[in-house]
Amino acid sequence: MPLVNLTPHAIHVQIADDLTCVIPASSTVARVDTTTEAGVVVYTSPAYMFTSQFISVGDDGLVPVSKVSFNDVEGLPLPAYNTIYIVSAMVAQQVQVRHRADVVAPDTGASAVRKDGHVVAVRGFVRYQ
Repeated sequence: MPLVNLTPHAIHVQIADDLTCVIPASSTVARVDTTTEAGVVVYTSPAYMFTSQFISVGDDGLVPVSKVSFNDVEGLPLPAYNTIYIVSAMVAQQVQVRHRADVVAPDTGASAVRKDGHVVAVRGFVRYQ
């Protein structure tokens, strides 16, 4: 069964302690298109609404706060017979992708292999519902 890696980097899958398979990145990357808007509602309650374009961080100043909206998934091919597409978790979680049994994301949860706090291999994949 062909695996098509639609992330921008190779995926290392640890099959056993001494056996790792590398799935190279393809020439296509699936991404979620986003729209960014400055100045957002940071906190709301029945009593008041607080809006801010900046948050104070320590004594060093202010950092901006933006609102990001997720739009369409780009770069994900139509289903192909017997083919699995590997995408980022963000792509796999989008509504228009969740119903597709041919789309998975690397399982970077507790079972992932880490070195110095960074994921260096996964032991499987996940599908979002």
